[in-house]
Amino acid sequence: KAHAPELFDLDDEAYEKVMRATRIVAKKLRSAMSVPRIGVVVKGFEVDHVHVHLVPFSEPQQMDPCNVVMEVDHVALAATLAKIRA
Repeated sequence: KAHAPELFDLDDEAYEKVMRATRIVAKKLRSAMSVPRIGVVVKGFEVDHVHVHLVPFSEPQQMDPCNVVMEVDHVALAATLAKIRA
């Protein structure tokens, strides 16, 4: 793994690997969660390296950080993970 404080600091090869992996996981996530869109958020403030967050959503307001659901259904999460890995 290449480490960089932000996405655009990665060299071309590492950047392309991150984006290819992001696309692969996003397609699996979209299918597993039966949503029309997967949002992408790239972070790097909390920990000093690139984090790509994939956010499944059906409505634009679901991408608003103010609308984040803090409760997690761990059973549903495990079932979704199994679908993604299949």
